Amino acid sequence: MTVEELLDLEMRKCFDFLWETSNHIKGSKGYGLALDRSNNPSLASIASVGFALTGTVIGVKHGFITYEEGLERAKGTLFTLLHNIPHYKGFFVHFCDMQTGERYNKSEYSTIDTALCLNGIIVVDACFEDPELHEMAEALLDRTDYSHFIFYREQKALFRMSYNDIPGGAYTKDNTGFISAWDMTAEQLMMYIQAAGQDNIDEETARNLYLSFDRPYGEYKGIGCHYAPSGVLFNYQYSHCWFNFSEYKGCDGIDWALNTKNATLAQIRWCQDQSQIKTFREGLWGVSAFDGKDGYIVHGTVPCANMAPHTDGTIGPCAISGSLPYTYEESTRALMYLYENHPLLWGPYGFYDSMNSEQNWYATTYLGIDKGSTLLMIDNALYGDVWELYMKHPRIQKAIAKLGMIRQ
Repeated sequence: MTVEELLDLEMRKCFDFLWETSNHIKGSKGYGLALDRSNNPSLASIASVGFALTGTVIGVKHGFITYEEGLERAKGTLFTLLHNIPHYKGFFVHFCDMQTGERYNKSEYSTIDTALCLNGIIVVDACFEDPELHEMAEALLDRTDYSHFIFYREQKALFRMSYNDIPGGAYTKDNTGFISAWDMTAEQLMMYIQAAGQDNIDEETARNLYLSFDRPYGEYKGIGCHYAPSGVLFNYQYSHCWFNFSEYKGCDGIDWALNTKNATLAQIRWCQDQSQIKTFREGLWGVSAFDGKDGYIVHGTVPCANMAPHTDGTIGPCAISGSLPYTYEESTRALMYLYENHPLLWGPYGFYDSMNSEQNWYATTYLGIDKGSTLLMIDNALYGDVWELYMKHPRIQKAIAKLGMIRQ
């Protein structure tokens, strides 16, 4: 099997997972909702919905489904989002019931997970020339009130991370209300772009928001980047699933595509130096957030805060695939090695979530966001369908101008 054949196969498997496991029961209040994870069929993730919507377009582009099938799924999903999913100022609950759409437990209203969902809405709006779908997309995008989540710290405009009105709810203690702030380098670049695409966010505010989060710079053996505090690889990847940062720098001159490339190369170099861990002795890398042997883990490598990386040797194909457009040779080499040497990592929907050679452990689960990010980044690396559609959307073009982004 060639590298391209493996990537095409994994792309199809990722699509199949999102398409087949999403709620496709017509008339269901949860129609179009996508699984958070394969081992909990009752739980939907609003972020997974964004990847699944985008995956629908990839399915149409590559002939996995017909245009009509894709349009039907997209329209039904947007109807569900517009009418059945709880929201606060347009921001959806992070988790909800797959069948009813009802809020799961005490889930928070999440800005970043809503942003991931909105990215999918933008892509289907750009792909399908359908007035009814467009009307619903505009309603959902307009309803999301980014201005309500802005606060100021020393004249710097920052976004709140989330909101929860339930005492003791997710990410709260005894208090309710807004939770934490996007004041660090992480996966939230998409939020500045979406907010700038709205009419009620002026140019000054849009640029203030983008310029206000911390962006410390660090290196490992001469490879430098503006780093996320925990060095988690997905922080550098998620916004790139939709926005093609190879085309534009920020108004501050930062090349975020190069930043993701260097963050990935720094991790690869660091993993190569950790010969005491069997996974890394094999030449593998891909340290991020996914399932671990004892539950969900969030691991990272250097550069990071205090230069204190945290990993037990667990790696995920999604983290490797997530940098494909920027580290094609390194990513494909690692993916091919996994396919040829770790057959227990391969299942009915392609690569399982994660593995750890040190522990002789393999996940048997699939996560919606992990199969979704893999799907999108394979498409972007090989075909560019998602990037092309997202970048041409009028709201994204408006955001590029308002943010003063610099054409590369």
